[in-house]
Amino acid sequence: MTHFARLLFDNPWTLFLIRVLNGGIFFLFGLGKAVQPHQQFYEVMKVYDILPQQFIPPVGSTLIYVDVIIGIFLFLGLFTRFSAWVVSGLLVFYMVIISQAVLRGIPLENCGCSGGYIELGTTPAQVLTRDLIMLASMLWFLFAKSRSALRLDAWVAGSDEDVLEITATEDEE
Repeated sequence: MTHFARLLFDNPWTLFLIRVLNGGIFFLFGLGKAVQPHQQFYEVMKVYDILPQQFIPPVGSTLIYVDVIIGIFLFLGLFTRFSAWVVSGLLVFYMVIISQAVLRGIPLENCGCSGGYIELGTTPAQVLTRDLIMLASMLWFLFAKSRSALRLDAWVAGSDEDVLEITATEDEE
């Protein structure tokens, strides 16, 4: 890998940006769903027609709070690798759910992603594109050799590692 490519793709500050943006988006989307009456999110979930009605409230509530909590963890760099894997899994899950609805011809006026407060895509194609870009960035983050800058993980672990270091370090864990 050339020096420029390593600076761009394996740079702790690039990874920091990926981590903060994805964590922030998940947190804000979860918060958008959490501050509205949960019944509104449950109604959106019913449109997808994949869960029995009695499972929608517990699954919906769980998704809301997982988005908020995992978004905070990823944003702060706490339980970073675990949080990044969970976000990646959720993105795949959300893409599968939206794709199956589109393939079945279910009209999606609202994907339910953000509770209606933040729009980063309104059509299924835009939402799938957004999620695919987020997933690609999370996979880049997960498989990079460097660690993200400004992670609380290093501080919590009492590591001697300089979290502000800009040079490439060994793979996490």
